[in-house]
Amino acid sequence: MPSRKNERSSFLFIVISAAVLTVAFSIPFLLRSDLGLEHDTFFHLSRIEGLAQALKHHDFFPALYPFKNNGYGYASPLFYCDVLLYLPAFLYLHGLSLVRSYKLTVILMTFFAEVTMLKGTLRISKKRSSAFLGAAAYLFANYHITDVYVRSALGEVAALIFLPLLVESLYRVLEEKDRYASYPLCFALTGLLLSHNLSFLLGCVLSLLIVLSYLPSLRKEQFRQLFSAVFFAFLITAFFSFPLIEQLLSQPFIVGYYAGSDLSGSSMPLWKFFANKTVFGLGDHSLAPEEAMLVNVGCFLTFFPLTCLFLKKKERNGFIFRLFLFGIVFLLLPGDWIPWQKLGIFAVLQFPWRLEMLALVLLSYVTAYTAGRLFAKKEMATFILIVLLALEGAYHLYPCTQRSFTLKEEDTYEDIISGKIIDPYYAAFYKRVELAGGDYLPLQSPDFRDRGTAIRDNWGNELSIPYERDYRTLTFTLDGESGRTLILPLTYYKGYRVTYDNGSAKVPMEITPVDGMVAFYAAGDGLYTVRFASTPLRILSLFISLFSLLIGTVFFLQRKKR
Repeated sequence: MPSRKNERSSFLFIVISAAVLTVAFSIPFLLRSDLGLEHDTFFHLSRIEGLAQALKHHDFFPALYPFKNNGYGYASPLFYCDVLLYLPAFLYLHGLSLVRSYKLTVILMTFFAEVTMLKGTLRISKKRSSAFLGAAAYLFANYHITDVYVRSALGEVAALIFLPLLVESLYRVLEEKDRYASYPLCFALTGLLLSHNLSFLLGCVLSLLIVLSYLPSLRKEQFRQLFSAVFFAFLITAFFSFPLIEQLLSQPFIVGYYAGSDLSGSSMPLWKFFANKTVFGLGDHSLAPEEAMLVNVGCFLTFFPLTCLFLKKKERNGFIFRLFLFGIVFLLLPGDWIPWQKLGIFAVLQFPWRLEMLALVLLSYVTAYTAGRLFAKKEMATFILIVLLALEGAYHLYPCTQRSFTLKEEDTYEDIISGKIIDPYYAAFYKRVELAGGDYLPLQSPDFRDRGTAIRDNWGNELSIPYERDYRTLTFTLDGESGRTLILPLTYYKGYRVTYDNGSAKVPMEITPVDGMVAFYAAGDGLYTVRFASTPLRILSLFISLFSLLIGTVFFLQRKKR
């Protein structure tokens, strides 16, 4: 019974602390009814609106959003998982404003990120005040503030929920030898992939490094736990990862264009490691301090973890020391002293400073553990550090309350795409407000700015062929206009089907994409129907994921009962 009381008490501490910290962090959202429009805000608003439209049309597992990019369609769900956006999409569909739906999403993600960090730091440090300090350092770090209020990096914000859980789960497997730790580890890996692809890759690298550091002492049972967690995460996420790979192999995409590119342009000169003022700028290497956004972890997480080196021998922890070493490495790797111009093989990172995210997580754990040992009998010292962190956080958050380029609560999605707020293309050949970097467009895509929505022939000439279109299908009838290749106003993704009804049978047509558009040879007159359907692999992957999730749940409940 006492243990259950302690568990209940710890649970309340985690929830209340996470709520308090989240409210403090969310002040810029709570004080104003509008929403600052930052780097990727439009894109994530577009994802929420696109998913809401899918739900409205009873498409509960969308592969693409057909109305995006002037109706040419965009398959972002196949490349950037939208699982965590179902709640805001549902609320938006039922009347909540787009601004509030987005804010609620970020606030909830922030809360759960604090829950996982508090849970992990409390488990390792065994001290509530130091766990709170580590969670506060995690939340008010410059990188975290920039992710939310400057970059609007919703994928990374979601990933920051699961990275602390990943570290805690590895601790349970490798140090505590907890036989139930494979379940949270599986959950962490699953959540990472369904949040943000690049963060998942970084999480895998981090996990591999930590596990390899334990390799000489790794037992058979620990290896089995690690393997089962990874294997089940692989199966549970098959519904997303398999179709993603299938699409990437089907044709070249813009995202693949960056392979082998020079990363030195977004490396960090020395001064960027110590910059300490929130700037609504970019992360380019050449920018002056007044133009460059903060992508460091902040002075506190840069220096305080170094105090772990002064802990007495009996107070040292092998796991924490590993986190410290890896954290320092990831902290320093984005520096321009690394020859990033020669490391094009790592271009998938996009920006070297993205590695600061791993440093943020690891050094927050080190901070919590070290503070718990250094200030074991000096609670006031921990309290003072928390207050100082809160004050510094307020200093960094204040500029976020002063933004003038915003989306008003009464503004609609149509205002965004119509140009009322900003040019919806702004120097892109596609609708940037909906597609952001357009990473998931076919590489040979045309200029969408002045391209109409007419059906074209193989030479690009517009044809006067009327068609009807709804959410799922595009239909038209040919009468004397067949015998040539037709290019439809649809961006091609593997899964499109064209059928020809000649009056006696429906005949499937072979699609041969032209300039990234759906195209086919129209053999005869009659009714043509064009529809995007899940590929056999996507359907099979969904069943694999559902079955694996069911089996994993049954195993978990049985072990918990025993």
